[in-house]
Amino acid sequence: MWGKTVLSTAIVAIALLGGLAGKEKAPLSRPATQTAPCDTQPAWEVVKGEGFTIAIPRGWRKLPMPIGHHVLYVNGDGLGVPAIDETGSPIQTGLTVERYSKLDSSTMEGAKENLASLKWNRRLKVVSQDKVKALKLSDGAEAALIRVILLKDRTRRSLQLKLYAKDKDSRGWVVSAWIVTSKDSEFVAKNKSLENWLRAHVTSLCFDREKFNTAALRVAYSPAQTQPATSSRPTTTSAPTGGNKGR
Repeated sequence: MWGKTVLSTAIVAIALLGGLAGKEKAPLSRPATQTAPCDTQPAWEVVKGEGFTIAIPRGWRKLPMPIGHHVLYVNGDGLGVPAIDETGSPIQTGLTVERYSKLDSSTMEGAKENLASLKWNRRLKVVSQDKVKALKLSDGAEAALIRVILLKDRTRRSLQLKLYAKDKDSRGWVVSAWIVTSKDSEFVAKNKSLENWLRAHVTSLCFDREKFNTAALRVAYSPAQTQPATSSRPTTTSAPTGGNKGR
């Protein structure tokens, strides 16, 4: 079963990463952005783990001791995105990678199981969900992507992106990414380019390191204006302009 286990660990991940960020949070009085890297340095960091490669936003905080099935936790609160939304509530962002043992079910089945399990979680209410999207990773591995908007504990609105994939040994992999705001915030709805940026990182997962590709990342990092998180001060993402090539 991919579904219920993955959902519960994703909730734990957000809580843990939020606690980690509390030690280094950017001031909540103003939007926070990363310092733009020089042209010779990509704005993303390539993480090469055991059996996988993925790109994460440069500067995002890594949790030193992942738990359970997680092989990577990164937190981006206040890094490349505003620190607060238009209601004054903190914006949480993060990404995790999970690895499971050999699974018989397909990636599409895993994604659909996860969506079906949402209705059993009393802490969550589904606001909207897209159809499961079948896709292939840059190395040709089959994958499935889900996108869902949730209300968590009736106080927080959460955009969840989840990628389900299997490697050549039939091990299951799940990449989760999120943007969490106050329940009344329109930040996610008004910043589609930021969601596409996060999606490019999620789908950069690759099992064959020689076929790792950053084409989608370069597109996602092209200049795009982020809508103001507060009514008084606009901000932009730290996405670099053209010139950042490489893997």
